[in-house]
Amino acid sequence: MTKNFRSKKFFSIHNLATPTIFIFGIVMVLLIFSYVLFLMRGKFAFGTDFIHFYTAAQIVKEGKGSSLYKVDVQRSFQLKLIKKYLGEELTFSESKPVAMFMNPPFVVLFYLPFSLMEYDVGYISFLALNIFFLWMLIFLSSRYFKKINRLFLYISPPLFLPVIGTLFMGQPTLILAIVTLFIFLSLTRKKTFQAGIFTALFLIKPQFMIITPFLYILVQDKRRFVLGFLSMLAILVGISILISGITPTLSDYIHIIAAGQDYWKYDPQAVKMVSLNGLLAFIFRGWLYGYKSIGLNVVCYFVAILVFIRNPRNAKFGHRFLIAVFFTLLFSGHTLLHDLVILLPPLFALLDSKVMITRKIFLTLSLFFATSLSFWWGLVPTIIVMLVFSFSLVLGLVDKQVINANKSLEPSP
Repeated sequence: MTKNFRSKKFFSIHNLATPTIFIFGIVMVLLIFSYVLFLMRGKFAFGTDFIHFYTAAQIVKEGKGSSLYKVDVQRSFQLKLIKKYLGEELTFSESKPVAMFMNPPFVVLFYLPFSLMEYDVGYISFLALNIFFLWMLIFLSSRYFKKINRLFLYISPPLFLPVIGTLFMGQPTLILAIVTLFIFLSLTRKKTFQAGIFTALFLIKPQFMIITPFLYILVQDKRRFVLGFLSMLAILVGISILISGITPTLSDYIHIIAAGQDYWKYDPQAVKMVSLNGLLAFIFRGWLYGYKSIGLNVVCYFVAILVFIRNPRNAKFGHRFLIAVFFTLLFSGHTLLHDLVILLPPLFALLDSKVMITRKIFLTLSLFFATSLSFWWGLVPTIIVMLVFSFSLVLGLVDKQVINANKSLEPSP
């Protein structure tokens, strides 16, 4: 694998101009064309998450980083932007709270160049950048996972509903998918310091930092992993302090989380989350929420860690890595459809393994297409698939052929 990446032929014109990449390009052009048409017909771009990131970048650009997490400041910037573009068509009340930017301050740097553009131009430009990230993810995966059909590898991700959702919403989740791939590759090469560095980048979405204990359990050289993790974490925290300061940012941050995500009251939208909280909200419909839901989620998370520590005799690294990502999505609390994009690298690893072709087809249908169907049914079917498959792998309940698959994915001694 290392030789492949170091080879001069790795990024050769021949590799970059394959028919599958050409097909991928056609699909992307069609998607961009449809997005642009959709944008031209109305207010779509203002209903996406991009507006939160865009206005946060504008706040920092105007030198108001210390006010980044003030609810009134974010609301005023968003309302001003909406009024500028929609004018008299504005229908949403100024007394109605808008969705808030709740990511760490350093995330603003990803969106700062786009805040220099007009909103619609910035949205389309970030869409193009996200498509480049998707191409990068697929291209790097195609160079490592040799057993996956190239046509399938290039065509299926753009048609995966979470990927489409990420592109539509202007989310940075594809960056995390690439980070997930780099963590996987670093661990297979026993580059634990690098793995620690990449793991810290999950701070882009703080709720996904819960993956850290699972990866810590997986690595052999735990000291270097922690050193890499803390080094990158210190850099990210330092950048964030430079952008917004430290006081009263912490109190503002807690306040804005409470304003944007009220965990203490029942939220009917919680059933749309691909997490244990979403499952509880779907089943109990307003009875199990707030402290009870959070407490149960925390208990289940620590139980999952204890189960993960148990090393099944036949369990292999590739499958345990997939389980770690599954558990992260299940117990993060705030996992939406587009967040499932980070499943792509471990799913590619699974499809690249020696699992029977019938099992590959079943897993592909379950995890790719059930996700799309569950978008209209509520996300419970996807949650159930993830739960059953995850615990089956951990407890060794599935066929031994699956557990023993792809020894090449296990770090070399």
